[in-house]
Amino acid sequence: MHYIVDRIVEKIVKEVLSGKMGTDSETMVMINGFEDLSIYERIASFLEQYYENTSVSIRIKLAKKKWEKLKERSGDSSIIQSMESHRWVSDKESITYYRNLHDRDILVLMGGEDEEDTGGLKNCFTITPGKLFDELNGKYHSIFKKAFPGMDPKEYGGVVDRLFKNLFEYVPGDICRLDKLAEKWEGCFDSEREFVEAFYAILPEWGIQAQKIELPRVGRGNSNLLKNPHDFISRQKFKNLTKSQYVKYEALIEDYGSDPSGKFGKTWTDWPTQGFLDYEDFSNTLLAFIRGEKINENRERLLDVDYAIVNEILYNNVSGDKKTKKSLKDCNNVTGEPLEVFLSAVLSALTEAKAQETRNLSTIEIEFKEAEIATGFSDNDDDDDEKQIALIQAWKVICVHLNGLIPYINQCNWDYNGGGVEIICKNEGIFNLQTNDLDYGIIKSASPMNLLNKILFSVICKDEEGRIIRLVDADRRRDFRVEYCWRFKNEFSWLYDFSHIMGQNFCRNIEAYIPLCVMKDIAAVFSAKSEDEFFDVLEQCEIDFGYNIVSYVEKQVKDQKYQKFIILFQNLGKAFSVFGNKLCKEGFYSCLKENSDELASLRKAYQDLAEQICSTKFSENYRWIMDAFIHCFNIVPKSGILIDEENVSCCIVTPWHPAVLQKLQDQKNFVRGGAYRFWTDFQKSEKANQRKVDSMMDDLVHMADIQGAVDIFPSKGSSFIGVQNSFGAYSLYGSEEREVKTRIKDMIKKEAIYDDEFKSSDFTKMNANSYMICDVLDDYVKAMPDTKYNLNIVFVNPTDLQPIIAAVYHYIKNVKKLSKQFHIPHKNL
Repeated sequence: MHYIVDRIVEKIVKEVLSGKMGTDSETMVMINGFEDLSIYERIASFLEQYYENTSVSIRIKLAKKKWEKLKERSGDSSIIQSMESHRWVSDKESITYYRNLHDRDILVLMGGEDEEDTGGLKNCFTITPGKLFDELNGKYHSIFKKAFPGMDPKEYGGVVDRLFKNLFEYVPGDICRLDKLAEKWEGCFDSEREFVEAFYAILPEWGIQAQKIELPRVGRGNSNLLKNPHDFISRQKFKNLTKSQYVKYEALIEDYGSDPSGKFGKTWTDWPTQGFLDYEDFSNTLLAFIRGEKINENRERLLDVDYAIVNEILYNNVSGDKKTKKSLKDCNNVTGEPLEVFLSAVLSALTEAKAQETRNLSTIEIEFKEAEIATGFSDNDDDDDEKQIALIQAWKVICVHLNGLIPYINQCNWDYNGGGVEIICKNEGIFNLQTNDLDYGIIKSASPMNLLNKILFSVICKDEEGRIIRLVDADRRRDFRVEYCWRFKNEFSWLYDFSHIMGQNFCRNIEAYIPLCVMKDIAAVFSAKSEDEFFDVLEQCEIDFGYNIVSYVEKQVKDQKYQKFIILFQNLGKAFSVFGNKLCKEGFYSCLKENSDELASLRKAYQDLAEQICSTKFSENYRWIMDAFIHCFNIVPKSGILIDEENVSCCIVTPWHPAVLQKLQDQKNFVRGGAYRFWTDFQKSEKANQRKVDSMMDDLVHMADIQGAVDIFPSKGSSFIGVQNSFGAYSLYGSEEREVKTRIKDMIKKEAIYDDEFKSSDFTKMNANSYMICDVLDDYVKAMPDTKYNLNIVFVNPTDLQPIIAAVYHYIKNVKKLSKQFHIPHKNL
């Protein structure tokens, strides 16, 4: 009882010194509620020794009734002798007698809870086991410091606190039992795992089954790790049991026993170690316990059984079909940008868990199985070096958007049935941006004719013990595992957000750098009529990042009045370089995490410079500073726009511009927050519906579309140029009508769209333009209801047919849902 005794003595000494115990000349303390005589004896011994050579007088008395009760229980004659020889027992008078003497500085009265006439002691400073337990405030590891010699409490404190917190949700907290455990375990543990093993081994002492065969995984989370063992042994799982439910349990137990692959079935020879003769003896007792027969007797027998056995048989049955490798046809095909894809997968898992009435979902694990990357090379090509370089470059562009994505999704603190759900990635190391050593067992080049990238991944749902949850279908049991095949083209916009700045010197080295990006053939980009064409042209065009606006400002500013702008441009350049460095090392979503401040620092530096420019009245010779600020991070036709102060006829605002980065961050947070809010509200509904999940994700992505970086862009004098188009996070600004160029390559690519890799869904997939057309149709029908089933739609010289097809298809689909009796013909002219 080291902790209890030390804590009580510490409290008494501290309170005596502070004078808080009493206002009279005598300080009085009551110590009640302890059922171990050694505690009272050690407290008395410590206190007398502490005040022995001081001017403070102390009297210590144990109440007579408490003494007689504990004396009979105690088997240690030395403790009894010590109490009697030191006259610490009030064997003749009641303890209230000493209350009225007032002849000592400190009066410690112990075990007075059973005494009569103690009304005068009610206002005393009282120490009880309950008060000491409450003082811990969940920090149970403070009792076990001596159990972890040489270890910092930060290394083990979280696990100790969580496990005992979980335990005390089901059994009363008892500081005396904790202290005894601490003495028993003193000096025993060199690691967290050793403590976990010992904790699960002593659970039967608290009325919960032990878990030794398969040690549960103790990680971060709010779910109670002991819920399932407690609910089983307390029969919470079998209350209001229906006949059909019992038949199901009976079948599970019988099937498991007859399955030769069952680890704990009829062939298992270690049943005597669990207190049973064989599987038949165990199954008969288990079924009787489920039925509610001889509950106390059967509970005592089952308490000796490792819970891993019960969980394996009842909730994680291994019988069923053998695992087979999933082919592409067996996977759920998905497309879209990374956050949309993996949020949808997580929500689908949660929705299925709700539909299947799964009780103990604790972890959703995402495992990446295979990646086929369209590089134009195949595994059979002879030029290994060139093929490997192309694969590494393409994979790193993808990794910028995948590394850190799963932890970003997990930051929402997802929950299920009141318990926390952790979203983890089993093999996130394959997205490491700081190495060129790829896992070629997973990552490989697709065939040269394949225009689509494919990434196969699994979503696996596990319980608190880290075991895969088993679901029961009508005819078989199966793992709670869903296979996905994520398909995307190399022209998808998100792949081009940062691909051009990866590998640039200003992202590798921390320096003050603000690029003025020069693209000589910018007119070709403005001729693009679709997103695919835009990014295909953008990939072919060369962008020169060699012009540093910070260096230009440092060289041009001579007037002392404007020296402050050198510092502000340097701050912005350094903040951008720090952001770029983290982006290329840890990925974009690592920059969005709550504890990451690179983006915030970049926005602040940009805002500080903008505010200073707005508040400064520039002389004619220094008005170029405003132009320098305006053109930061943009793509322009030539550097002369800044150097020679030429007029701007067109420019492109890039995704790495601070204003666009802010929009991207808001976009991702909006989609993630919307999905989390949807799930929080969705849990309260009676039925889970996957269709609602899909519709919600489509709506979120549509609402979060970026239509432009800024509304207008400064041009000559007081004139402005407006946004001509937006492709992904790139915004194109121009003022002149340009010649429309049709490339033979684009025509060939549109013919190739009928490749087997594409389905009709590729034509009907909604994008920003499709939603805009559909919204116009909806608004028109609201104003003219009679035209709902009789619309004539004309598109004059459309630049791209796909958004039109998707919008009309989507409109007809919605109308059909509302009015199923109508047949709606449509004709394309």
